[in-house]
Amino acid sequence: MEISFNATYLAIGGVRATDLPYSNLIIAYLLKVGGTPRRPILEPTVMRIPYSSQPTPSTPRWYVGTVYNEVIDPLDMSSESGAWNSGETISLVVDFPNNIKIAPYFDPKAGWGYFYILLDLPSGEMGVMAVK
Repeated sequence: MEISFNATYLAIGGVRATDLPYSNLIIAYLLKVGGTPRRPILEPTVMRIPYSSQPTPSTPRWYVGTVYNEVIDPLDMSSESGAWNSGETISLVVDFPNNIKIAPYFDPKAGWGYFYILLDLPSGEMGVMAVK
């Protein structure tokens, strides 16, 4: 299961491509632990997910998908060059392997589920995002 969302860098300066592979996403979400489809039992869950450009068979990962609004110093994660600069938007992808049962639970019709993200950079800077 993959969840992707756009994130725009709003601070002054930017995040170097060489820093992103050493960054973690800290996510908070609801995990289905039992119940029925009509009445699931949900448990608040927090997880730290490391960056990885390569799929992993049994552990979650995050990576940069697409880059939008590139103005200066284009971000290229394959060569770890450039930067995610102020005003630029990147698509972050969180990948939960299918063989593990820790993916977030969503049911938009019933209004269940949430997904909060904290990007933890090696510099100590952090940014919070919410997906609902």
